[in-house]
Amino acid sequence: MPIVLHNGYTGQKDNPFTWQTLLSLRERGFSVMKTPHVGNQHPSNLFCAAVGIHMDMVTFTQGVRDTYFHPHTKIQGGVRSTLYSAETYTPFGVTPCGQTAEEYHQRSVKERFPGTLVTTDMQLLDQDSDMSVRICEAASLTIDSIWYRSVSAAGVVSKCVQPKWDVIRNDIYRLTNPASGYVLPNRVHMIATFIWQVLATGRDSVYHLSGPDMIGYIGKIQSSLSQIYDAARALIPGLPEVLSVYIVPASQSRLLTHKDRQHSLDAVLDVIAWYEAQDSSAKQRAMQEIVEAGVRYPEFGRSITYGDFMSQYDVSSALDLYIPEQVLTMPLARMQRFAQLLAQGAEKNVLAA
Repeated sequence: MPIVLHNGYTGQKDNPFTWQTLLSLRERGFSVMKTPHVGNQHPSNLFCAAVGIHMDMVTFTQGVRDTYFHPHTKIQGGVRSTLYSAETYTPFGVTPCGQTAEEYHQRSVKERFPGTLVTTDMQLLDQDSDMSVRICEAASLTIDSIWYRSVSAAGVVSKCVQPKWDVIRNDIYRLTNPASGYVLPNRVHMIATFIWQVLATGRDSVYHLSGPDMIGYIGKIQSSLSQIYDAARALIPGLPEVLSVYIVPASQSRLLTHKDRQHSLDAVLDVIAWYEAQDSSAKQRAMQEIVEAGVRYPEFGRSITYGDFMSQYDVSSALDLYIPEQVLTMPLARMQRFAQLLAQGAEKNVLAA
């Protein structure tokens, strides 16, 4: 296939991925990107922003459905304040200060992490709108019914039957029609992002830091992504014949905290260090101690769907965050397992409440 997918990639047994690995790849000229949604950035995304990972925010979401980022609210001090109706699609949301939801949330991240590239998906596409339209054309000519939603100038989204490309071309919302039109399909966004990464670096391998949802669905659409990419290669010069896409799990990167809570994270890391010092026969039983650490310090495992996590609105800069060196050198697969155990403990708190 033109796209070779390495899904849920955490390195090899004798060379496991760590955060230091990812930062080294970036320094060597590879594109390493996180694609969160516009909204409140939860701890794993604050981690990415703090270490300088390119944050490219997905814009076309809806508060009532987006239970990870809660874009219709501002989360500060564990409390959600409503900015606009949860039913409103994010590009049409307007905050009390008059800014759009996109402007409001994106600016808050850029101001706190000025050394990090923070874009939205549409800003990335607008950098070369002609090329972006060619990617849309490739998708239209390759995949039946990929254009299935349109949005009115009032922000009302409707299902639609895909018309011919000549009709779509001049009526793509935010790309060729600023006010309304056909909503860019997720697969088009993904291919456009991959291509941007390739052309920005000249590399035939790209790295995406992902949550569990993308890891769950991308394998099911690999074939169609390859078809779109293959068609795009015929329209866009300079693309490699085969593109390797590494989807690296990053939602487990929650071993950070506000500097005022450093003692909490140190306590959790002490338990993890004790667990790792156990021999193999004792490790299964010792796992329960990590679960209990999640009970005592639920912020490191509590589900982000509750909408009471530490967000960008709780920090003034990356200097407010405590990320120990040992976290940067911890294998991601191991961090993922510890995150699952801490989440079990945090959920015990919820059930006991």
